[in-house]
Amino acid sequence: MVETWKRIILYQESLNLGECKRHAKHRKVGVDIVRALYGVKHDLRVGNALLATTSNFTKGVYDFKASRYDLELRDFEGILKWLNEYHPNPDGELHIKDNNLVLPDN
Repeated sequence: MVETWKRIILYQESLNLGECKRHAKHRKVGVDIVRALYGVKHDLRVGNALLATTSNFTKGVYDFKASRYDLELRDFEGILKWLNEYHPNPDGELHIKDNNLVLPDN
């Protein structure tokens, strides 16, 4: 099952475009999806694009990203790290167990 949604986000007074892909762990996001998002970013004239996924990215995606400062990628582990960096729980870190987000005991 794949769920997709796109949003234009106002972040620190700049316009950004984000897309999320919910893929199975073994199903990597390919460069075609990233190229499409990047094209929409240019068409809408927004500053940055972010693609987040519950899986990972192909080598082609990382090659495409290498020369683009205005494109951010977040895989499953990157999303968890991001959550812990920006909204850490005072009692510890967030983690995933059996496909569920587990919060530290309060």
